[in-house]
Amino acid sequence: MARAARSAALFATLASLPVVSLPGRGLQRVQPLHVYELAEAVARLVEHPGELRVVHELGGPAPISYRDMLAAYRRAQGLGEPLWLPVPMPLMQALAWAAEALPQQVYCRDTLRLLARGNTPGDNALPRLLGRAPTTMAQGLTVTAPQPLVDLRVQLSPAAMGVARGSLAFMWLYTAFISALLPRESGVLALMARCGFEGSWGVAALVFSCSLNTVLGVLALRRQVPWAMALQVVAVLGYTTTAALNMPELTIDHCGPLVKNVPVLALLVLLWLAAPPVRSTVDARRSRALPASRVRVGA
Repeated sequence: MARAARSAALFATLASLPVVSLPGRGLQRVQPLHVYELAEAVARLVEHPGELRVVHELGGPAPISYRDMLAAYRRAQGLGEPLWLPVPMPLMQALAWAAEALPQQVYCRDTLRLLARGNTPGDNALPRLLGRAPTTMAQGLTVTAPQPLVDLRVQLSPAAMGVARGSLAFMWLYTAFISALLPRESGVLALMARCGFEGSWGVAALVFSCSLNTVLGVLALRRQVPWAMALQVVAVLGYTTTAALNMPELTIDHCGPLVKNVPVLALLVLLWLAAPPVRSTVDARRSRALPASRVRVGA
């Protein structure tokens, strides 16, 4: 596969994740151009080289932010809104330093420095070379389709979506109501005590848990939004971790009271990935696009 295709596949994969991390707020400027127009510009330079030893800066029709570029890739794949996760630049730099020890060349400190500086042409030569305005990224994403490294697209019928969301809502609401109405008979107070919440602290923890579960049950019935799905995932992980640390015997119980949370997490992730786009239906065809490039003519 061509190097440009690998780059586009990486962007498409990053954009398709349910949680998309951003360097800082993702406001770094880029100016993607279509790979076919890059090839056309090179061909025109070969046919009419003009002055030798000249640098031609090439870019798309207008600069956009790094976040907007990933959002365009995501819309082209027909995916719903992700959970955008801003990562402080010092942390990104530290992670890039650690990543340099791995057998990869994509994520490093030089890449971050280039992105932070902005990857846009000072004098965009692409319109002059093409003799027309460059293709916008939205238009380019309808021409060719980059293949993500991992295809995370999920499609569920309305009926299957309703059954899945209804089962999750039932789990959260049933847990909340049975714990609130039968706190002793259900054993929830004993479990709270095992986790270190006794007396008034146990009651407070019970009220918090029942309230949280009720909210999660109502959210499960509503249209999937990223923060609501993330909240359910965090709640399942939190409950599972707390129980495993304070009651390790539950991890080897033959009925699998904690192991059963694994398929619950899988169902939550599948529903998250299957969430439809927030806006109108988007053509699922995707495209190969490149950041702004520079082409040097002559020896």
